[in-house]
Amino acid sequence: MIKKKSRASILEDIFKKRLTELGFRRKEPRAFLCPVSDTTTGFVGLTLTHWKKTTSIFPVVGVRDSRVEKLVAALRGSKNIPIAPTVRRDLHLLDPREPVRRWTVTDNIDMKLIEDCLTAIQRYGIPFIFGHSTLQTMRTALTERPLNLNGWRYRIAAIDYVLGESETGLSVLREGLGAIGDRDTPADREFRRFLSGYESLLTKRAVES
Repeated sequence: MIKKKSRASILEDIFKKRLTELGFRRKEPRAFLCPVSDTTTGFVGLTLTHWKKTTSIFPVVGVRDSRVEKLVAALRGSKNIPIAPTVRRDLHLLDPREPVRRWTVTDNIDMKLIEDCLTAIQRYGIPFIFGHSTLQTMRTALTERPLNLNGWRYRIAAIDYVLGESETGLSVLREGLGAIGDRDTPADREFRRFLSGYESLLTKRAVES
């Protein structure tokens, strides 16, 4: 007996085919990458949410700098995830059309809706990727729309380190430490470890220079 493919699997296959035509390659079932430079990779991710007989598609676009993410992972003491973007945006926030786009399908998948989603990726997502492919533009994007918790400070500090502006990065981290104050959650403890590791890197760089 042939098992019927799920709606999610059908959507994954459709997006794989179309995004491959746009120069992306599938890294994971819902994560697609394209080369931008030697150290930078474009990212399109699909979040699928299911409710009763519908599936909503929430694409995310972003840019990853391998040097930044490797440093962030090392200082956090975590695994360097090879697809994690340095800067990311929900596609519907980049799409200026009104009303706000919602891409929701049923088992009878509406290909016009899928094409509209892919058009938005081409018109608004890909330009975002290539418009934020330098460390300077990534840093600006992180400053304009900070991520939750501490991730944005980690990445700004790492960018500054790669750019040779590590003292500026240190100031960003110390500002974050001031905001934490006496709190002692797991995230706060990780932040203090990150800051300590960053300070050690600066000391090592100063000794070697």
